[in-house]
Amino acid sequence: AIELDPKDQWAIANRGLTYQSMERYEEALQDLNQAIELDPKYSLNIASRGATYVLMERYEEALQDLNQAIALDSKFSLAIALRGHVYKTLRQYDKALQDFNQAVGIDPKDELPIRKRGEIYLMLGCYHEALFDFNQAIQLEPESDWDLYFRALAYKVLNQLDNAKADLEQAIQLAQKDYNEKPEDHQN
Repeated sequence: AIELDPKDQWAIANRGLTYQSMERYEEALQDLNQAIELDPKYSLNIASRGATYVLMERYEEALQDLNQAIALDSKFSLAIALRGHVYKTLRQYDKALQDFNQAVGIDPKDELPIRKRGEIYLMLGCYHEALFDFNQAIQLEPESDWDLYFRALAYKVLNQLDNAKADLEQAIQLAQKDYNEKPEDHQN
């Protein structure tokens, strides 16, 4: 498609995302930059470049792109949640919590920002709030080993050790099942 139309921003952006998934980040950035030049107001491409910067641990550049994407589309919950992830990584927990709250408010059925908010609550010592979020995330994604793992941590600090043990056992089973089904997804 790119050979047929070198100005097809959709094809260029998708090639960039393919490079991103292959961990060829510089090539991903080249394509995403080109796609953004072709359509500078398309928030998905800007957020995708921000996600590439996150994977490269270039957090300030990621924040610039994510802020720009959100300015273009204030209901872009994925970009808001990703910005929350960046703030969490930078240990700016109040900002992370604000973003996860906003993302959950936009899409209350998206498990990821609910779990991420729970992780922040856990880190801040708000264990009951964390447990509530992990329970909600598990209702949305019952096969998520990560949700079970984090809920086990909340149970542990709340001294509900039998519940923690049960969640860890189930998380391990789910992780092993996932590994057996898709070992290529678990390479270092």
